[in-house]
Amino acid sequence: MNNRSPDEGEASNPLTTLTNSDSDSGGAAAASPAQRRQHSSLVALSALLGVKFSFAEFAIGHPFDAVKTKLQAQGTSPHQPGYFTARGQIKAILRDEGLRGFYRGGMANLARMMAKNAYRTPARPALKSTFTRMVPDSSTTRGKLAVNSLTGLSLATMDAVLLTPLERMKVWLMTVPRGGPSLSVQFRAWVASGALFGQLSRGMAPNIMRASSSWGCYLTVEESVDDAVKRSLYFAGQHWLMGEIARSLATGIFGGGFHVAATMPFDNCKTQFQKHGSREVRARGATARVLLRIYRERGLLAGVYAGWTVRLPHYVVVGAVQAQLIPRIDAMWGLR
Repeated sequence: MNNRSPDEGEASNPLTTLTNSDSDSGGAAAASPAQRRQHSSLVALSALLGVKFSFAEFAIGHPFDAVKTKLQAQGTSPHQPGYFTARGQIKAILRDEGLRGFYRGGMANLARMMAKNAYRTPARPALKSTFTRMVPDSSTTRGKLAVNSLTGLSLATMDAVLLTPLERMKVWLMTVPRGGPSLSVQFRAWVASGALFGQLSRGMAPNIMRASSSWGCYLTVEESVDDAVKRSLYFAGQHWLMGEIARSLATGIFGGGFHVAATMPFDNCKTQFQKHGSREVRARGATARVLLRIYRERGLLAGVYAGWTVRLPHYVVVGAVQAQLIPRIDAMWGLR
């Protein structure tokens, strides 16, 4: 970021300028080769930025994810022996596995992050731009809500279909006991039993709900917070380094809090499906049934929101980094 206003930064971006001039030339005619090359360049550059972000997200976020998943997967309640708090789980990982234990399942999770960010980063602005043109009065509050809802639902469906198999392998690797079978051995066992598809698609229903909640939080809450903080800093003359840090942290803290509140129940349910399976999985309203059972057995914070104490700082850090990345992507696509 720099000291220029948003309008000045956008106008100076050659990619945005070319996109705007192409749209002015008329949408009825077929796209010219130059327009197609421009669109391909935007997609490729956005995907590349997303993949680069994946490495930072993995290095910072995977240890949080590992502790959170173990907390969710444990089958005991707070009043039973063997139950771990977040602090106890961290100590147990350090004692039994050392620092390497925080990166168990790392390859599957890094592959998931790279795949996710490679398609999400260009898909989000592309879908948002498309729905902005389709929705009447998209500049109004109601129109923006409709655009964000359609974009979020589309991305959530993509996330669930494409990422649930990698999520399943990540959870298995994070929670398999030491000395247990390797993923390749387990994979061959699933193939031999004819249950490969069922195993890899475990938890898809709660994953769709989690992804929908996550995208709803980002597209409505985080964008609003980010824009509000940005305007207040800009008008206060604080559009400099410390102002940018404050903006990123404010966006991360508010966005992280809303993410935890909205997504953790579905995230916990997904982990339960993927780790333990459930006799309720094929029943109508399976996600609600499993959440109710978790609540009855463990309570709200220790059960439904298990792992929230490590998930919240994770979301705050990731949200702060995204607050720097996403505006750049949107400016490239002419959305800001």
